Amino acid sequence: MARTSRKKSAPVIATSSAAPQSFDNLKNFAAPYRIHIGCGSWKFIDFVNVDTRATEATDVTHDCSDVSIFPDESASMVFSHAFFEHLFFSQRIPLLADIRRVLRPDGLVYFCGLPDFEVIARSYLEKRPGNVSPLFNLAEVYRYTHGIPEYQPEWWVEQLHKTLFDHNEIRTLLAAAGFVNPSIFRYRYRSEPNPITLGFIAAKSNATISPALTQSVYEMFSAIYGNNPIQIL
Repeated sequence: MARTSRKKSAPVIATSSAAPQSFDNLKNFAAPYRIHIGCGSWKFIDFVNVDTRATEATDVTHDCSDVSIFPDESASMVFSHAFFEHLFFSQRIPLLADIRRVLRPDGLVYFCGLPDFEVIARSYLEKRPGNVSPLFNLAEVYRYTHGIPEYQPEWWVEQLHKTLFDHNEIRTLLAAAGFVNPSIFRYRYRSEPNPITLGFIAAKSNATISPALTQSVYEMFSAIYGNNPIQIL
């Protein structure tokens, strides 16, 4: 299988706030789409920024577990950050499979910001430095495994982390959805001392994702999470 090594340009972050947009705003975009699922407050120019809640960054207000509003083979990229862990267990494979439907033949899916339960457990058991506490204590574990939903009382169900990941689980989910040869990697979020975050890139064509492409795509969105070294798993 040929190794994919296309260079990607970094998305541009909007510098001015805009009024929240409704679902109907999708008509203002044309295929091929670049889709940003679960955008929160991060708005990328030339992306369809989708979130369940209307924010200053949202272009399309819609259920983030559902990409059925996009036609077959209409997207060149589907991106999300710190979103996948908020889905119910049963929603994960159906969403990935439908993303595969939406992607063009040369399209990529890139999900990142996924808490790595293997490192979470090791950090707790080995009493490593915490990311927000002196030691990686149970409060730190709770932060990553549950998402501290009480901080968002009006939408705590959406905030709650409903599933756990390690790199083997991600590989299994992708295979079940039809993605072969993904690149899965681990990294440190911004100044956090522990590399406790996972990301993955997969091609609809099932081409092998080269380390160079993994690095390039990772750097595209470094405004969100920094640009620490990655460990390809």
